[in-house]
Amino acid sequence: MEKDFSELTFTDSFMFAHIMVHHPDICKEVIRRVVGDNIGKFEYARSEDSIKITNDARGIRLDILVKGEDGTMYNIEMQNAQLNDEKKRLRYYQGAIDQELLKPGDPFSKLPESIVAMICNFDPFGRGLAKYTFEERCLQNFDLALGDGTKKVFVCIPNIAKGLEADDLARFLAYCQDGNPTDDFTTMLDDAVEMGRKNAEWRNEYMTLEMMKNQWFSQGEAKGRAEERAENEKRTFLEKVELLLGFDLSDEEMAKRLNSSVEDVRKAVEKIRP
Repeated sequence: MEKDFSELTFTDSFMFAHIMVHHPDICKEVIRRVVGDNIGKFEYARSEDSIKITNDARGIRLDILVKGEDGTMYNIEMQNAQLNDEKKRLRYYQGAIDQELLKPGDPFSKLPESIVAMICNFDPFGRGLAKYTFEERCLQNFDLALGDGTKKVFVCIPNIAKGLEADDLARFLAYCQDGNPTDDFTTMLDDAVEMGRKNAEWRNEYMTLEMMKNQWFSQGEAKGRAEERAENEKRTFLEKVELLLGFDLSDEEMAKRLNSSVEDVRKAVEKIRP
C-alpha cells in the first residue's frame, strides 16, 4: 500500500475525488479559486467518471466532472507525479468530453463552454507561475481569440509565492502544500479531510483499491520475471547450438544432445547463420 488511509490529504487523488463529490460547497469553491468562475448551482459532480470514445480508442477516467448552472463543463484533476504528458492529456480529455456531449446529428454549436484544470504538485512549464491559463488565440493578432469555448488551467502548488498575492487561490494552494488552514474555506476543507479519514466506507473502498493495485503490480512483476527467464533460456540454447556447430554435427544429432526438437535446432541455426 502506497499510503495509509489515515495519512491521506486533500492532494491525494482518492481523498480529493471523494471530498469534491460529497461536499458540493467545497467543490464549488475549489472551482472558483482555481478557475475563477462562480458556477452557481451545478447539475452533477461525478468522481472518476469513465468516458470511452469508441471501442478501439483509449478511454479516460476523470477525477471530477461538473456541469455549471450555465451549462459550462468543468473537469478538475489532481496530479501529484509529473509524467510530462500533462498538456496533451488535458487536450485529450477536452476532446473526449466534447464527443460525450454531442449526440449524432447535433450541431457543433450545441457544444458548451469547456474548461479543464489541473492542480499540480509541480510546475509543468518551469516558468515559476502559480497559475497558467491557456486559450486559443491568433498568432498574427494576439488580441483575436478563436472563441471555441475552451480553456485549460494549471495551478502549481510549489509556486504559491510566485505571481500571487495572499488571495484566495494562494491560501488554497498553501493548504494543499502544508495542510494548515488559514481562512474559513481551508478550515472547512481541513474538517472535511479529517471526517473523510474517519469514514469507514471510504477506508474500505481505498483498501480494496490498493489491494487490487498491488495484485496487478505483482502479476506484472511475475509476468516480467517469466519473460526474462524465457529470454535467458533462449539465449543459453542459442549459445549451446553455436558451440555444437563447431563439431560439425547434424541438426538431428544436436537436437538429441540438447534434448530438444530438430525444428528448434534448425531455427537456432538460422539465427546464428542467416
